[in-house]
Amino acid sequence: MKGVAKWIARGIGAALLLLVLGLLCERVRGWWSLRNYTRQILTAGERLDISQLEPSSRPQPDQNAFVALLALTNAIKQCRPILDEAPPLGRVITPGVLVGTHRLNQWPVDDRTNTWTAWAPKLAAHAELLDKIHQAL
Repeated sequence: MKGVAKWIARGIGAALLLLVLGLLCERVRGWWSLRNYTRQILTAGERLDISQLEPSSRPQPDQNAFVALLALTNAIKQCRPILDEAPPLGRVITPGVLVGTHRLNQWPVDDRTNTWTAWAPKLAAHAELLDKIHQAL
């Protein structure tokens, strides 16, 4: 039994040694290939340093509108329910015929539809924000 255990231990040791040597060989091979590839890229004139790839002139803080745009989109969320309640732009008077609500002499009032006169004060409360949106667009 002692002889068999020695051979098993030697086999496991040899397998581990081969595994470590294989990993070491692949590590050296990868390092060597990367070094050669980097040399080829540099001789071709490519840039590898990230600082060389960044633009030389960054936009000035007054040219960056991201913060203002972010604030505007957050403000739009506040008046979104009011914009969703807008009256329809037209009314179907006969099948296939639509009349703009601004051309109607009398507004047919029902329980389901807002009128422009009832909606205007809600809209006027957000006039400044809507002007900013209009200017941004």
